[in-house]
Amino acid sequence: MPWSIHQLEARLKELKEQRKAGALDERAYYRGLLELAVELAQSLIEETSVDGNMATADIRKQLPLILAFVEDQITRFRDRENART
Repeated sequence: MPWSIHQLEARLKELKEQRKAGALDERAYYRGLLELAVELAQSLIEETSVDGNMATADIRKQLPLILAFVEDQITRFRDRENART
């Protein structure tokens, strides 16, 4: 079941507080944010389902941001892979 907005917000706040307190190093913080992004993606996917409540206009607004993020991360991932070979 997808996380609610309250769960997503609480987890983000928790991660930020843990990082600020020094309880998370960069790697753990990065991993925590990625895991949160997965949960957020699942919630957004559910929201865009046939029974979901995300309006087409809202989807259109989100597309450039999501596309830019995905393209950038794929490029960075490819660059890291190429640097290892």
